[in-house]
Amino acid sequence: MSLVSIYRELKKSIVAFIPTYTFFRGESPPKSEFPPIIGTGFIVHEDGLIATNAHVARCFEKMIMPKEAPKEERPVRVLLLIPTDEGMVEMFLDVLGIFVPTKFTSGKFYYGPKEGPDLALVQVKVKGLAPVVLDGSTPIEEGSEIGTAGFPMGTDMLTAPGWLHQITPTVQKGIVAAVHPFFSSTPHSYSINVMVQGGASGSPIFACDTGKVIGMISSAVYNRLPLGEKISYRVPTNISHAIPSHYIINFMKHILKDYPDRLSTEVETLDQIFKNNEKIVITPGEGHPGTVRKVESETEKERISKVLKIDGID
Repeated sequence: MSLVSIYRELKKSIVAFIPTYTFFRGESPPKSEFPPIIGTGFIVHEDGLIATNAHVARCFEKMIMPKEAPKEERPVRVLLLIPTDEGMVEMFLDVLGIFVPTKFTSGKFYYGPKEGPDLALVQVKVKGLAPVVLDGSTPIEEGSEIGTAGFPMGTDMLTAPGWLHQITPTVQKGIVAAVHPFFSSTPHSYSINVMVQGGASGSPIFACDTGKVIGMISSAVYNRLPLGEKISYRVPTNISHAIPSHYIINFMKHILKDYPDRLSTEVETLDQIFKNNEKIVITPGEGHPGTVRKVESETEKERISKVLKIDGID
């Protein structure tokens, strides 16, 4: 299989997490060509399960909701992009549940963090999705060619020239740089020689020879350089950390076992939603019909300031 053919199929499973509402100050909302991206995820089960990082999921609860919002509404939605002849169609998927491991049991030869992997599963209100093929059994070896795809730099990447010029995830290629703490059948993590930025957290990592997903981007490795006597700044490197797929597979097994009724909720398939609902086609130069709300109180202004300073949104 070629990287071209592998990615052609894989990108059907990549999603972005976006706020349900965006806020503005002033008399009229500014033109927005694309919603702000919180992080990346990828579909792991056709009945609506999406894998991402726990630190991405923890940012969801920090998103702002207007006072009049329905109680059952979540502060984030999942954005799936579908190419058509007219342009890229945006599919907004409602979030039903968020699963983050609260108890982690490790084996005798586990050397990772005590709290376990930076992993979460998000359930959306749709069936008939296109899941990736997870591979948690093939040994991860240094030097293996891998690819990854997601939304590095979030919306900034898509609007880099000052206008919306990209309406797709970004794919990159590299190799497995190191297995942590050393080569084994169940490493707690590994690193790849791909530079990632905020927005790429939760991106799938796939083997270039099979297309199977062997892990997920979890964090970048930074080098801290001095700027004066007391100030330093972080510089990204070409090394990033990843979570092996065997953790995703095991966690998903628990969810499917413990919440079978929840996952079998009567909801439409993606094809039914695509057929029966008005399609939102986004093309460069067009404004985005996102849901915006004017900031009405000092409390909302304070919360907005805190959200903009969240370090975990990457």
